[in-house]
Amino acid sequence: MRITTIVDNTASGDLWAEHGQAILIEKDGRNILFDTGQTPEVLRYNMSNLGIAPEEIDAVVMSHGHYDHTGGLPWVVRANHDLEIYGDPDVFAEKYAKKGTEQRYIGISERSEDITGRFHAVIEPQEVAKGITVLGEIPVKNKEEWENGHKGMLVKKNGEFVPDALKDETALIIDLGKELVLITGCSHSGITNIIEYAEHVGGKDVMLVIGGMHLSSAPLSLINRTVEYMKGKKFMVMPGHCTGFNAMNIMKNGLGYRMRPNFAGNTLTPH
Repeated sequence: MRITTIVDNTASGDLWAEHGQAILIEKDGRNILFDTGQTPEVLRYNMSNLGIAPEEIDAVVMSHGHYDHTGGLPWVVRANHDLEIYGDPDVFAEKYAKKGTEQRYIGISERSEDITGRFHAVIEPQEVAKGITVLGEIPVKNKEEWENGHKGMLVKKNGEFVPDALKDETALIIDLGKELVLITGCSHSGITNIIEYAEHVGGKDVMLVIGGMHLSSAPLSLINRTVEYMKGKKFMVMPGHCTGFNAMNIMKNGLGYRMRPNFAGNTLTPH
């Protein structure tokens, strides 16, 4: 099994970086792409440099409906006519971010028949390949984390802007036999909420968490509580995308060798 980060906010070598995420999981002959980055250009360029052809991808899982996780989807769909797409139905909602008195569109760029015609709705946990499960909608225990992840998030319904509960956000677990790998998108629901639900669904301990953790604008108190929670666990943490450098530094100080930043070009072979 191999996990390759194709798009992230930072990158190695000749790869391009952008504010977005795309991670490829190769397991038992199946290739699952979790998110597609912000732009087709960066996804296409990085895939080419990593020797990954779009025709080799069996399915795309969308963590949620924001532009920085879905922007490369139209290109992948047109390059691969056998592709299957999984996610919550709300990924297609009209999503906005509020800044001051302005609302900026941050939702998916395309809702063509090419995309919706291949879409499979996932609300409850669902296995999309052997040992790879999409968690579906994430229940919330830690309300503070949820509130931090939803500040300024809006959805347009019937012509009106209302708070976006982001119930479409999901994550993915990989069963390694004795333990789990957890891959997150943005963790708007709260990273500890997602970890707890992943272990509940998988029935095993998480040994690696990789992906965005939405702590870039979180208050210091929340970051510290998150790191304290992680210190009580045994897993490795590979934060990227929207985690933020301040939170990463605090994680590194608190977790030591158990924390390594993620980046485009990072390849793992956990077992």
